[in-house]
Amino acid sequence: MKTGIETPEFWIGEWNASLERRAWPGGRGYAGRDLWNRMAAEYGKETATDSSRRRNTDALVSSLVAGGLLEPGFRVLDVGCGPGRTAIAFAERGAEVVALDFSEKMLERLRLSVPADLAGRVEPVEADWGEVDIETRGWKGAFDLVFASMTPGVQTPEAFLKLHRASRRACFFRGWAGRRTEPLFAELWRWIKGEPVPAMCGDISLAFNLLYAMGFSPSLEFNDIGWEKREPVEKASEFFTALFADVADLDGTELGDRIDRCLASFAEDGEVVRRTTGRTGTMTWRVG
Repeated sequence: MKTGIETPEFWIGEWNASLERRAWPGGRGYAGRDLWNRMAAEYGKETATDSSRRRNTDALVSSLVAGGLLEPGFRVLDVGCGPGRTAIAFAERGAEVVALDFSEKMLERLRLSVPADLAGRVEPVEADWGEVDIETRGWKGAFDLVFASMTPGVQTPEAFLKLHRASRRACFFRGWAGRRTEPLFAELWRWIKGEPVPAMCGDISLAFNLLYAMGFSPSLEFNDIGWEKREPVEKASEFFTALFADVADLDGTELGDRIDRCLASFAEDGEVVRRTTGRTGTMTWRVG
């Protein structure tokens, strides 16, 4: 009889315990719908050129094709599709794609980006994955590939296992692996909360161990990443004021004033630089 770390229940418990240690217990902060609507217009544009983004997407999709995880006619669920780069790429390879996101502004970008000849292959769905009932929607075991990459929609073990249950063939999941660092954010947290910032994200090792305890053998690869975004103090202040609204014991005006003062101390020529570094893990597994 399996006990302890050999059981799925152990890893579900570990995952739930880790959620309580994060900066935003309950999945707020960077997982907030309003924040993603605010970021939608420029999301992804600060990290790469159009051509390099396209190359990265093509390389990802080609790897799924090479691994037998994507074929023409496959039905794909893209959870947290964002502006739709991968959803469109899947459709270009002949897949029928359900592109789900809780941000209506992200889905607006998707709709504007889908070529006319692919419109019938991409179905945008506005929904919060954490709240989706896959049985009611008829999505249980309904997809050949369930794809979720760096999405705030998969915060809990329940949301992760829902990916698994929605698939009849295979799943792809990419998330943070270990601690993410954002120096400007960390300084703002100290300025506002008076303490070091807690962990901001989970660790894909919890998802890996949960699947392993369930009897599956997922593949797992790691990649170090980093990017930076330079923006005016006023724009950064709007973003961080919205981000900290859930955790600061301050009213909106006082919070905004405090963030303004902190950002001004780091600004050069009226701009601040937001840098992010970290490591991601990419996991694929066969369901059946």
